[in-house]
Amino acid sequence: MAGGEDNTASGNRSFVGGGEDNIASGTTSTIAGGCCSKTCRNFSFVGGGFKNEASGETTTIGGGLCNTTIGNYPTIAGGFSSRAVGLSFIGGGYTNITSSSAAFVGSGCFNIASGIQSSIVGGFKNVASGIQSSIVGGLSSIASGNKSFVGGGCHNTASADSATVAGGILNIASGYQSFIGGGQGNTASANRTTVAGGAGNTASSNCATVAGGQLNIASGNQSTIAGGLSSIASGNCSFVGGGRCNSASGDISFIGGGNNNTAAGNNSTITGGFSSKASGGNSFIGGGCSNVASGSRSVIAGGYLNKATTTDVFVGGGQNNIACGTCSVVAGGQLNIASGQRSVVGGGHLNTASAGNSLVAGGGYNIACGGSSTVTGGFSSLASGNGSIVGGNCNIASGLRSTVGGGGLNIASGNN
Repeated sequence: MAGGEDNTASGNRSFVGGGEDNIASGTTSTIAGGCCSKTCRNFSFVGGGFKNEASGETTTIGGGLCNTTIGNYPTIAGGFSSRAVGLSFIGGGYTNITSSSAAFVGSGCFNIASGIQSSIVGGFKNVASGIQSSIVGGLSSIASGNKSFVGGGCHNTASADSATVAGGILNIASGYQSFIGGGQGNTASANRTTVAGGAGNTASSNCATVAGGQLNIASGNQSTIAGGLSSIASGNCSFVGGGRCNSASGDISFIGGGNNNTAAGNNSTITGGFSSKASGGNSFIGGGCSNVASGSRSVIAGGYLNKATTTDVFVGGGQNNIACGTCSVVAGGQLNIASGQRSVVGGGHLNTASAGNSLVAGGGYNIACGGSSTVTGGFSSLASGNGSIVGGNCNIASGLRSTVGGGGLNIASGNN
């Protein structure tokens, strides 16, 4: 005993360097100084401080107040009211706990590292309970999965093996190898899912990704939402680029942006626009509003309230046009209908091509209802004969391969 007051060195080869009311009762134990500290087991050490207790073998307390080491080989460098159990380390801080082999707390307050080889660098009220789990800092976060990681932020949870939350608030990474970069209230709940940021986003199927935005859900395998608000990518390998309230529910479906669009067919695409639906397989809508492409390989380039309802049909644009015959085309205009197989309406309004290979080039109120018939334009003309051709106004070509070139109120009813 080197000095001090009311110190006791009762263990074999024990030593008290100074201070007051210290007790070194373990064999080869040491108290360098301080007040009211104890070394109770063999090879234990207290460097100084107040009311520190080294009760395990080969334990070390560097200093601080009211720190306790329990079991073999724990270390507390300093701080206040911390407890290290077993082969673990606490660097400092307030009321920190290490309770498993090779656990580490660097500093901070009320942190608990209870998993084997778990670590908490700092922060407040963090818990690392998984094997090799880590928390760098922040507030009230939990890393409970094996090899899980929380970088910082507040009230974040990494609960699956190899899950990561880099930061943010109230984020949960509960899928294996899931990742959340930041933001608020995000969830990555399936294997290898990613939420890069934003608020209230969910990636809930394997390898799904939400890059940002708010209230988006990527629930299909390998689905992606780049951003926007309240969109859903539920088809496998589906994609939503942005916008609002969009839904890509078909496998390999794509929505570039816009609002309230639905890509429900497999391999369907909507590049933008508003309130459109591509429900046919391999269907496409380029833009516009309230368009419906329900046929397989159907295409609507744009416009308003257009419909492409059967296989391999095309609507170029315009308003209220319908292409419902196989391989039919409505290039544009208003209220036009191409219902015959391989029929075409080039434009105009209220035109109808209802027979196979029929054509209405334009104009208004024209009808091509004969097979391979043609209306070149004009107004209120009718080509009802097979192979017939009519132009002008209020003309009728009803004979086989009959022709009315123009004028008005003409009728060609004879064949050829």
